[in-house]
Amino acid sequence: MHSSISKSLILLSLALIALSGCSHVEAIYKDGKSMLSDSMKSDASETMSPQLQAVDRANDREAARNKLAREMIAESDRSCEKQLSRIDSAVENWNISSNSPGELEEKLDSVISKRQFDNVGSAAPLFAQSSSADAGKRLADTLVTTIKDQRSRARIELDRRMEASITHYSLKQVMIDIRSYHNSCTTAFAVNQLAGKSTKKMTSEEKNAAIDELIEMRKKLMREGLNPRPIQQKIDAIIMAE
Repeated sequence: MHSSISKSLILLSLALIALSGCSHVEAIYKDGKSMLSDSMKSDASETMSPQLQAVDRANDREAARNKLAREMIAESDRSCEKQLSRIDSAVENWNISSNSPGELEEKLDSVISKRQFDNVGSAAPLFAQSSSADAGKRLADTLVTTIKDQRSRARIELDRRMEASITHYSLKQVMIDIRSYHNSCTTAFAVNQLAGKSTKKMTSEEKNAAIDELIEMRKKLMREGLNPRPIQQKIDAIIMAE
C-alpha cells in the first residue's frame, strides 16, 4: 500500500514538472542519476581528454608526452608575449610619482628658495632624481627582463627533464612544471623575484651562527616540554636559503 502511494506521488511530481515546462525530464534524470553534473564539466577538461588518452595509447609515450608538452609551452609563450606587452600600461596605472606627498616638501622647497646666499657644497644630492615617466619605464623594462630570464632558464630545465622516460617524468609532472612555467609570466612573479634578489644574503658564518643559536633555543623548548617545530622550521629555512 505504502509502495503504491509513493509511486503515485512520484508520477504526479513528474507530471507537474512536465506541465511546468520541464518536459525533458529524461535529459536531466536518467537511470536514477542526475545528469546535471556532466553538463557542468569544463570545456578545458573536455578538450584535454582526447589528448591525454592519445599519450597513454601511443607506442612511443615519451614522444607523445613531449609533443603535447611543447604544444602547451608554445601556447604559454604566445599568451606571455601578450602579457608582457601590457606591463607598460599596467605600471602606468601604479601612479609612480617622483615627489613625496604632503606639506613637508612644500616647506623644504620654501626654505631652499629663501636661503639663496647659503653655501652649497659640490656633493651631489643623496639620491639621483628622475622623472616618474623614466621610473615607470625602467620598472616595466626590469619586470619584463626578469620574466624572460626566468622563463628562459625554466625552458632549458623543461627540455632537460623531457629527456627522461615517462616512468621517471610522468605526464602529470610535466603538466605541473608547465603550469609553473606559465604562471611565471606575471608581474607578481617578477616582483617576488626582484624582492628576493634585493634581500641581503647571509654569509656561511652568519648562517652557522644563526643555526647554532636556534638549535640552543630548540633544546630549551624541548627541555620545557614545548613544541620545537617553529624553531625547526626557521632552521630549515636558513639551510635552504641560497
